[in-house]
Amino acid sequence: MDFTQLYQQKLRTPEEAVRIVKDGDWVDYSQTCSFPTALDAALAARRDELRDVKVRNAISMRPAQVAEQDPQPKGLHL
Repeated sequence: MDFTQLYQQKLRTPEEAVRIVKDGDWVDYSQTCSFPTALDAALAARRDELRDVKVRNAISMRPAQVAEQDPQPKGLHL
């Protein structure tokens, strides 16, 4: 199997990717221009089902949806 086939097998939608996040996890968004916009939106959509998930980000270039969608943190913390 070549690397292209392996890469294709591992591709996931943002919604599939954030399914592995569970209560109490830390999620690292990296920094500046490498902000994971699609993953941020998918994780923010899970705000009512998660508890005590902490998101770490340095020097964001855009608003984080995990903070915008959960301004009084119940589940997601930036």
